[in-house]
Amino acid sequence: MKDSPEASGVRPDLLDGRYGHIPEVLDQRPAWILRKLIGVLSANVRIEPSVVEQLRDLARRGPIIYAMKYRGIYDLHFLRLRFKELGLPAPAFAFGLPPRSSWSVKKAYRVWKERVSTVAVKRSGGLTKEVIKDLLEKGCAGTLFLVDEQTLRDRYVHPDQDPLEVLLDVQGRMAAPLAIVPIFILYDRTARRTIRPFWETFLGDPDTPGIVRRVVAAVRRWTVPELLVGEPVHLVAEFEEFGADKSWEELPFAIREKLLDHINAAIRVNRGPEKLSRTEIKERVLRDERVKKAVGENGMRDGVSPEKVRKRAESYIQEIASDQRLQAHHFFYYVLNWMFSHVFDGIDVKPEQFAALKRVGRKGAMVFVQCHKSHFDYLVSGFMLFINQMAVPLFAAGKNLSFWPVGPLLRYAGAFFMRRTFQGNKLYTEVFAAYVKAIVEEQYNIIFYIEGGRSRTGKLLQPRLGLLTFLLRPVESGSLKDLCFVPTFIGYDLIPEESSYLRELTGAEKKKESFLAMIRSRDVLKTRYGKVFLRFHEPLRFGEFCRARFHGADPETLTESETRQLHHDFAYRLMAGIVKAAVVTGIELAAGALTCLGLRKVSHPQLMNSAKCLSDALRARGAEFADSLSDIAGGLQAALRMFGRRGFIEIQEPAELSNEPVYVIQDQRLPNLYFYRNALVNHLWPASVLAMVLCREDLFAAEITPAIREEFSALKEIFLKEIIVDPVESDDEILSETFELFRSKGWIQPPVGPPGENDEPGPLKCLRGILVDLALSYELVLAIADEAKESSSAKEIARRASKAAAELRENDGGPMIKAVSQITVRTALTRFHEMGILTPESSRKVSSPSRNSVRIELWKNRLAAASGRKRHLP
Repeated sequence: MKDSPEASGVRPDLLDGRYGHIPEVLDQRPAWILRKLIGVLSANVRIEPSVVEQLRDLARRGPIIYAMKYRGIYDLHFLRLRFKELGLPAPAFAFGLPPRSSWSVKKAYRVWKERVSTVAVKRSGGLTKEVIKDLLEKGCAGTLFLVDEQTLRDRYVHPDQDPLEVLLDVQGRMAAPLAIVPIFILYDRTARRTIRPFWETFLGDPDTPGIVRRVVAAVRRWTVPELLVGEPVHLVAEFEEFGADKSWEELPFAIREKLLDHINAAIRVNRGPEKLSRTEIKERVLRDERVKKAVGENGMRDGVSPEKVRKRAESYIQEIASDQRLQAHHFFYYVLNWMFSHVFDGIDVKPEQFAALKRVGRKGAMVFVQCHKSHFDYLVSGFMLFINQMAVPLFAAGKNLSFWPVGPLLRYAGAFFMRRTFQGNKLYTEVFAAYVKAIVEEQYNIIFYIEGGRSRTGKLLQPRLGLLTFLLRPVESGSLKDLCFVPTFIGYDLIPEESSYLRELTGAEKKKESFLAMIRSRDVLKTRYGKVFLRFHEPLRFGEFCRARFHGADPETLTESETRQLHHDFAYRLMAGIVKAAVVTGIELAAGALTCLGLRKVSHPQLMNSAKCLSDALRARGAEFADSLSDIAGGLQAALRMFGRRGFIEIQEPAELSNEPVYVIQDQRLPNLYFYRNALVNHLWPASVLAMVLCREDLFAAEITPAIREEFSALKEIFLKEIIVDPVESDDEILSETFELFRSKGWIQPPVGPPGENDEPGPLKCLRGILVDLALSYELVLAIADEAKESSSAKEIARRASKAAAELRENDGGPMIKAVSQITVRTALTRFHEMGILTPESSRKVSSPSRNSVRIELWKNRLAAASGRKRHLP
């Protein structure tokens, strides 16, 4: 290329300096070093003769605006030089350029001199509609950037500054038709990855390459860069369509989408389909119809300007959106590999499950519905999917984790953040819903925690339907054919946060996550927590589940009440899948065997008998056992030794007349044992409830009677918020299956008296013990609420219930229960309210009793009998 003004891409009529104070006007030649680099590194960029002829034909009809897909100053100057050389209209101005983009000291001086000497400087930097019209009428070409993170906020908050809206206005003042031509320089034919690989940190993005990648592209021979041109958009034609189905506010976004579609179609020919970038997803969210409606309603309600509301909406999507980068996963690979080797004894997975998931993934995206037991969950699941060569999912994380430096790292790893509550903020709700819709429709894999937060009790929490509802919206609206969900279990031999959970259950305040708290928790890395278990249940498709539940109906045809019921049932179906995928560990089985007998001192034969009973019931429910339980006795002994080291139990040496040790449960550590025992509740609740029924002398029978069926259903209903019930299984099916298990094992035996009269508790008493502390807690809550003369807080109820339980244990040898947690109190009260046993007063206060004293008395007696006593508490 010759180093003359014309060959340098500058139109002669711009050399007079008339617009020298406007940074967006390209009236200075590119810097000498840039011209030399372009001449060397971009000499092999291919421009097909048909493309040159297409652009010449457009230029004969009217002015041209080049719409570059991504912002790139190097590529902009390349177009200036190459197009001038080919006799094509070269870019003479570009929207949104800073003064430094010209690499000219003279240009920068003129711009800043003008700004200093002007009292009021417009945000546009002087590139007014009159200037644009003048330049276009002189035959100059312009440039804009379609996907531009730097200008997204400004053009959304101030739509009048959107280049496309400005050009639409300019077109209305011009007779000549204005054509916007989408262009793209394809440097690499390898499919562009939304999650960029590690080496791009050094080489640069393939579509916005750095100097190293440009050098590689310049010397590469097997493929060369190529200028692609998409189908142009004529603004005159857009004016003709205006009013048919687009509003003036929608038109610029619709044109931008059309331009992107056209250039993506050209790219697709060369390297396959494109994934939307983070910027494109954010813009799609902000242009969503429901978000726009919420913006309008919010402004009218609060009496604020549309600009302020749009700025708020843009800040919401900035707060929410993930910025997943594969570089982060490469970094995490080394960090987590080291961390897991120091904290865990290994991660137990089934390789064949990953192979099956890959086959399912070929048909579309998957949503991994995961239980939530620890902060390690975020790290373990993504790490294992990554090393098993699967696309790393985006995952939902609480906004409480967005603090520095954890927040940015999680965002790079794939986290999108959500607030704990959306209540009262419709704008945030609609922005979040639109984001979820966008990533679902783009077929990103997603991980979310259906419990809403980490379980502090050791049991699965009841499902929270908020995020699930957002995920299902695209299917219900018909914009997505179906969505595949994978119930996912993640479990630990020992939970790293166990001690903090138990403190919170006794009333301690939950500590706020922060960088300082993270530093203080570094002791976690000095402890070993055994194995981690990751399992996947068979995938479930929402559309198929809907058609099965509603006799072939599709989700979009259901009424509002049917949709609510469908969401509820599907959530519990997913939770049931997590339960079925769970792995039972030796620690959980040992904790269950120790506590289910209700004894302070447990002999070794008693322990082994109860462990055998529990393991038989678990196998009947299809539970998988950890490898450590391939030898039950050996697995239990390892767990008991660990309990002894941690002070959960005292292991007494065998007496003179006995060869077996005795295990003494330490009163202060009983909650720790219950915490691990609770992992068995959702496997064993049918057996435990039936055992509660059959242990009653007035209900015992060798066959299922109407009274047994009624009592079984009643106890299941009262504990409904403590257990996971699969909605596809009826009470009769569960009862019949469990009763048949009892019969086949010879467990159906007449009661022989209350606890304490029999030193060798049988299988029924052992199984009853899995839920006996829950029955006692519910009875205590009901008794205290019934006798209360005024409302009390959940904390006060928990304190009084714990005191009463301790007195009962000391005086009557009742079930072993250390304390009644506030979580149990709130859950019990909620259930009593729902069943009409108590009358609610407010969301924060405990309820006063209803007038139906007969119903209260019935439930006191029923819960007392369930816990193994003949009379209820006074």
